[in-house]
Formats: sequence, structure tokens, C-alpha cells
Amino acid sequence: GNVGDFVAATVIPDSAAGGTTRSLEATLENAIAQNVVSPTATAESKVMSVGTPLLGDNSEAAQGESAVISGMQVNMSGLPGLDVENKKIVVDNDHFYSWINEIYLHMHEYEGFQVSMTGFVFKNPNTMEADEFVPARLTMSCCVADLMPSGLLCKYDKAADLTADSWVTVEGTVQLTKFRNFDDVRIHVTAVYPAEEVEGYIYPY
Repeated sequence: GNVGDFVAATVIPDSAAGGTTRSLEATLENAIAQNVVSPTATAESKVMSVGTPLLGDNSEAAQGESAVISGMQVNMSGLPGLDVENKKIVVDNDHFYSWINEIYLHMHEYEGFQVSMTGFVFKNPNTMEADEFVPARLTMSCCVADLMPSGLLCKYDKAADLTADSWVTVEGTVQLTKFRNFDDVRIHVTAVYPAEEVEGYIYPY
């Protein structure tokens, strides 16, 4: 029922929603006012860590560590890969979407954590700076026609050297930032390694 429910880093292509573009800030404010997600909330041709609704991962495979960080209970779904003592998160391929959701929802608690995740290099010069990219996975909320790349925006001084659509494993630090008046999160990249392609789409529902 609020902005925190439609989390995390869906990358919005220019062609989304038939090319319709409106202010993401206005869209989010409208969603807050109505307590619903506007159907056009993903029509903004800009990258921000807000997008489609996400669900927690309650599968049997989710056997990770719940914890209290900075006084906040986090990782309630028990996603694997959390190491609170060493401030590290290793995002496995089966829990990619759920971890993005978790990091976005608790960005203040995870600030400064080291994170590792695998995705394909997504860039858009119309919406990203030269040092930005997203290690993405394709997310399908309904059918193939609505496939969208999802992931966390990364800042990397060698982003221009990365080949679009190539698969990489990214290591970096969770940082807080601002998108207009909204809190946002990004990964400050410290290393990028070639990776094998992860087959299949993500189904958030």
C-alpha cells in the first residue's frame, strides 16, 4: 500500500507503456495519495530504484539469516547469502529479485554492506550517466511482451568499457543517494568479472 511496496530497481526503457512518459515524482506522489500503484508508474524513461511490485521469497530455498541491523528487523523471508558480521550479501541467481527488494526496502540498514550479484549489462545513454549501468535480469509480470530488465543501478568508473548485454558478476558497496526528493540506493562498484549467462526469466508473482 505505499511506495515501499513497489520497490526496487526496475529499469524503465524508453519504449515502456507505448512510449508514454510522465514525471516519476508525480506518479509516485499520486500513488501515495491514492494508496495504489498507478498503471503508468513504469512509464518514466529514467532509471530509479522504483518499479513493479515485489514479493518476499518464502520458498523452501529461502533458509538464510534474519537479523536486526541498526535496530531494524531485516531479511524476514530468510533469504540466503546474508553475512551480518562481515557486512556482506551474496545474491544467488534464484533470489535475485527478492534480494533487490530486500535491499531497497531496508537501504538504510544495508548501507555500507558489500554485495555481489550476477546479471547482464544494461545501459541506456538517454537515461544513464557514462559511469552507470545495471547488472540486470529480465522480469516478467504477465507475458513476454512486458519483459523488463530489473536490477540495482551501479556506479562504475569503467562502465563505458563494459559490453552491453554481456553477463557479469558485480561486487560493490551499497550506497544511499537521492532521486529528486526520494531516497534511493545504488551500488558503488569495486570489481566486475565475466559470468555465465543465467537462463530464464524472473517471475515476481
